[in-house]
Amino acid sequence: MRVTLFFITMMFGLAGCGGQSTSYNPVPTEFAHTAEGRAARSLYKQNRKAWMEEMHQAGPDVDWRQVDEANRKKKILEKLSRREKLKASGVLTLQSSAFETIGATGIQGKWIERGSDNLAGRMVVADFDLRQTLIYAGSAGGNVWRGNPSGSDWQWQSLNDYMKIKGIENVRLLQGPRRQRLVATQKSPSTFYYTDDDGLTWKMATGLENAVKWGSIKRSVITSGAQPVIYVLLQEWDYGSAWRSIISIYKSVNQGAHFTRIHTFAEGEKKTCDMWASRYEPQAPFVIAGNAIYQLDEHDNLNIVSTIGVDFDIGGSSHSNTNLTGVASNSVTTLYLLFAVSGQSEIYRSGDSGQTWQYRGTVDATPFFEVNSFTCSTQDPDKVYVGGIECFRSYDGGVNWTKVNDWGEYYGDPENKLHIDIPGINVFRDLDGSEFILISTDGGIYVSNDDLQSVDNLSLRNLRISQYYTTYTHRAQPQYLYAGSQDQGFQRAQSTKTIPTGVLDFDQLISGDYGHIVSGDGGESVWTVYPGFAMYYPDAKTSDTNRRWSFDEMSGHLWMPPLMEDPENPANVYLGGGSSSTGAHIWHLRTESGSISSYEQAYDFAEGASDRKISAMAYSPVNHDYRYVLTTKGDFYRSVDGGTNWTKSEAFDGPDGHYFYGSVIVASPVNLGEVFIAGSGYSNPPVYRSMDHGQSFVAYSTGLADTLVYDMAITPDGSILFAATQIGPYARIIDGGDWVDLASMSGPDQVYWSVEYLPAINTGRFWTRETVRFGTYGRGIWDLSLESTPKGDFESDGDVDMDDLSQLARAWRSGIGDTTWNPACDISDPSDGIIDFLDLAAFSQNWLTVIRYSPY
Repeated sequence: MRVTLFFITMMFGLAGCGGQSTSYNPVPTEFAHTAEGRAARSLYKQNRKAWMEEMHQAGPDVDWRQVDEANRKKKILEKLSRREKLKASGVLTLQSSAFETIGATGIQGKWIERGSDNLAGRMVVADFDLRQTLIYAGSAGGNVWRGNPSGSDWQWQSLNDYMKIKGIENVRLLQGPRRQRLVATQKSPSTFYYTDDDGLTWKMATGLENAVKWGSIKRSVITSGAQPVIYVLLQEWDYGSAWRSIISIYKSVNQGAHFTRIHTFAEGEKKTCDMWASRYEPQAPFVIAGNAIYQLDEHDNLNIVSTIGVDFDIGGSSHSNTNLTGVASNSVTTLYLLFAVSGQSEIYRSGDSGQTWQYRGTVDATPFFEVNSFTCSTQDPDKVYVGGIECFRSYDGGVNWTKVNDWGEYYGDPENKLHIDIPGINVFRDLDGSEFILISTDGGIYVSNDDLQSVDNLSLRNLRISQYYTTYTHRAQPQYLYAGSQDQGFQRAQSTKTIPTGVLDFDQLISGDYGHIVSGDGGESVWTVYPGFAMYYPDAKTSDTNRRWSFDEMSGHLWMPPLMEDPENPANVYLGGGSSSTGAHIWHLRTESGSISSYEQAYDFAEGASDRKISAMAYSPVNHDYRYVLTTKGDFYRSVDGGTNWTKSEAFDGPDGHYFYGSVIVASPVNLGEVFIAGSGYSNPPVYRSMDHGQSFVAYSTGLADTLVYDMAITPDGSILFAATQIGPYARIIDGGDWVDLASMSGPDQVYWSVEYLPAINTGRFWTRETVRFGTYGRGIWDLSLESTPKGDFESDGDVDMDDLSQLARAWRSGIGDTTWNPACDISDPSDGIIDFLDLAAFSQNWLTVIRYSPY
């Protein structure tokens, strides 16, 4: 039986208005049944993109993406250097996670992953290693994943949590005579990564420095054969006298360690260029540029094959993208061209290696991620596949198309129906030459063994790539955790344990995008917001019943407007919205007689301007009458009478805050008048502090990179401030130092969108640890547990017992480099690189200790 299909088949052979409830689900954010639905979805995604873009406000001479990438690259290089040293010392493992003292703060903590374990997010591209039956795949969060079949599930492992590969375009495993090399392409800034140790350490290729300054990789292809050649097609900048954007081809003959530019197109736009090379047949790549087809030869000459004589407007306003794919079989090369035009794709085919072309048909989709969503069989030139909002197949060379399944079918059968949005389709051959397909979706990765007639979900567990906007944990019962995600809806975790441990499963209660979860009663009930309505769960812990208030009554609000819990009544909430006429007003939503009533407050925070919206609200925990508002233009307002009257802070309205988008307000829980605000920090400081209710502010960003702060949290004693930012998690001892990067060696390199501080609580049997919980946009939820463990608690479960003694015994008398070496057992002080009686003595001091702290 074929190895690939045996394992895969084995796996799946085993395997607005008040009073509304979740028996009615709103149409997900990705709706596409009709032309009107596609248009509405397209507008929806444009609005989401514009909302995210607006948050990253910066001066006209500042490119915020380059600022973030420069800061991230600096952090990555530092981590890679440290990891190389740890690898050389023999103490580095792929998933190293231990208690660390972080920076100069003295904060001790350990990073713990929380999930979701069962609701995967967006995958982009996949490769398959037949020799070991392993999938290598790239996620939208910038992680390279390795999956292998185990029991009834695929087991997934991230190979680069410590460094994000931003905008993964390709992942390939290259087999060499003495080693295997895994490579991954970062779209922008143009970077080619490779690892020879399964992700313990990664290196960056040389030769692409010009494109790293400014550029974007369109496509990377790898030729087949014993000595594969890697080609990269990218957009970069001509810094000479021409001073213009150009398209170039780079080549590597040493498996991606170094690249050399071999060709530059005199003119052309990125969207009119693409490149393809056969995965299985030794053949030089084909290239389309403008309206011409070329093929590279062994001397790096770009030889023209034909000028495409078909009737389409190359580079026209309606032509959004060009894709090239093909199949080399039986000495005949068939090429396909896709031109995305006005929400559809026109398909052309050449059966003679690009010399002549014929129009074949139109498919009701455009490639979702430009390059990975259009492909064909590696053997049968008539089988073609396109992934857009939904996935389509053609068995007659692109003339007729069949949809694999409607997006709505996924919700009733996620095991066998594709999730909506298809960023990647990759076709492979197994050991006996039969084909199978891996499909990357916004809900994980699937396999098809029958040319996309049916699919099986390989990511029902362990592929932890959710994109979260917000989290909220029940303050007294931490087994209840709520999360708002992109694409995977409003979620709830209900652990069977009073103190949940490990990675959690979540239930998607309702589909769509949700953010700004707040609660006035510690999580008994919660409010959240969808881009079309606010939603209230009166019994959030156990009931799916919800009530909604539609935004139809107002206009001029943010795509996802902020919420603030009502400190006097948890059944009510404040929404920072638009207006029933003009301006930006706070709306008080009240749950009355089983429905939601709305009350628009009088004050206009836009002050007559059309480009100002409410972006953050807060009240003082010390005195609820003191309330605060921030706008998208950095205006700060305060009220001393519970929101009846408002005063604008004129001291903050000036050059310092000119490009400040206010994302979050945190009021001190102990000092009345102490207020922290944060937001976009590319042309001004990202964080400010006030000691007088915002009448005056001072910059409070020393040690924090120029970036966007999405969220902040503060300890109950007002001593430590935590921040979730575009480039990672940070903390600052208030009045005691600078900001420090909390990610250190173990925290994932991601966009951190939310943060909440969870104090230690007594659950009756155990104390929970103090925890800082972060929601990331691509790698799920992560906790920084702020308590150290006793020496000898190798499993970090709060007990020093026989399980820990067993680990010590397995590592006994081993040293660095031995196969039984376990650095966690080297607990003698100082550590000496060998497990012996000194470690046993340290272990014995804590034998049978039961720590009354248990991690969330």
